[in-house]
Amino acid sequence: MNKSIILPLLLIASLTTFAQDRHFAWSYNTPTLPAGNVDVEAWNTFSAGREEYFFQQLAQRIEFEFGVTDMIQTSLYINAKHKAIGPMAKDASLSMQRSSKFSFSNAWKFFLISPHQQSIGVSAYLEYYLAPGEIELEGKMMVDKLSERHWFVFNSTVEAEFENKFEKEERNILRGTDTEWKLEQTLGYMYNVSPRLGLGLEVRNVSKLAEGQVDYSALFVGPTLFIGSEKYFLIFNILPQIANLAGKASSLELTDQEQFTFRVLLGASL
Repeated sequence: MNKSIILPLLLIASLTTFAQDRHFAWSYNTPTLPAGNVDVEAWNTFSAGREEYFFQQLAQRIEFEFGVTDMIQTSLYINAKHKAIGPMAKDASLSMQRSSKFSFSNAWKFFLISPHQQSIGVSAYLEYYLAPGEIELEGKMMVDKLSERHWFVFNSTVEAEFENKFEKEERNILRGTDTEWKLEQTLGYMYNVSPRLGLGLEVRNVSKLAEGQVDYSALFVGPTLFIGSEKYFLIFNILPQIANLAGKASSLELTDQEQFTFRVLLGASL
C-alpha cells in the first residue's frame, strides 16, 4: 500500500490545536463549530478481507471544518484511496494490481437542537463528492444524548453514487451512468472515564439496494477509544464484520464490503 501520504497528514494535524469535541470514529455528534472557528482532521481507514481475492485498502481524508454560524458548519475534504488487489496464495502466478484515486468533497452540517438544552441533540448533514467520472450525494440525520459520563449517538445515512459507464472495448465512449444506492445506520455508546478519556462501542450497518431489493446488509461491531483535551483529540476504532443480515445466517458480505476495518482520527484547531 502507498504510505506516502500518511505521515504528512498526521504531521499537519499534530502541529495544531483542537477546539471541538468528537468522540466516535463512524458516528457524527450533533454540535457544530462556533462561528469563525477552523478545525482540521486527519483520517486514516485501513480495511481488508474479501471472499475470492486478496484485498487491502487505505482510505485517507484531510478535512478542514469552518464554523459559518454557531448553528451551521461546512467542511472541505481532500480524499485518497489506495487499493491493492491480487490473487489468493493458490493463484500466486497472477500479478498484484495497485491503484490510487483522489477526489474532493464538501459537506454542510446544520445544528437543529442542542443536547445541552434539550434531552437530545439533532443535526442534519449534506455532502457531495466529486471524482473523475463519479459523483456521490449523501444525506445524514444525527441524534445524540449526552450526560455527565455517557454519550449515545445515532446516525442514519442515504447515499447515491452516479458513475459513468464506458464501453469495455472502447473506453472513450460513454454508454450511460450506473446509479448505486446505499443505506447506512451507525449507533455509538461512549463511557467518559474522564474528560480526556472515553471507552466506547460502535455498531455500523451498511445496506446496498439493487432493483428495489436489499442486495446485502453488512453488520459491523467494534470498540472505540477516545483520547482528547481542549486542544486535540485522537480516536482509534476496530470494526470487524460479524454478519450479513440479508444473507445466510453464517455468511458475511465479502464481495462489496471487507471483513474488518481499522480507523484512526486525529483532530486539532487551527
